[in-house]
Amino acid sequence: MGKQHIVLEWFDDTRQILFVTFQNGWEWKEFNTALDQIELMLDQSDNRVVIIFDIQSVSKVPLNIIKEGKQVFARTPHAQLDSLIITGSNQLLDAVFRAFQALLPSQSINKWNIISLATLKEALEYASRHLLSSRQD
Repeated sequence: MGKQHIVLEWFDDTRQILFVTFQNGWEWKEFNTALDQIELMLDQSDNRVVIIFDIQSVSKVPLNIIKEGKQVFARTPHAQLDSLIITGSNQLLDAVFRAFQALLPSQSINKWNIISLATLKEALEYASRHLLSSRQD
């Protein structure tokens, strides 16, 4: 078997955070295999799981992203999935994601609870400012 371009690993033994690290050269077949493996890993967790897709090292996405993406979002999210956080997203992927939001029924995309790292960072900064100001009152 060749080099793995998508690596799955638990953050720690609690199995509450699963890192999915993408490297250049990944293909849709490997991605679909990784999704099947993620399903099995989620079956092994007694907790709701946050999955972090780390695409920081990826400079290009395989062809057919619209076709393949529609198939991915058509899948029913695993019951143990809490959130999917995408790190390293770029303008192209953000535009593709917005296209999925427009093209797919809202329940299809929203059920995934996808958060970009930038959105998460903004939310944490807002929360920390709010908590600090409420403590000073």
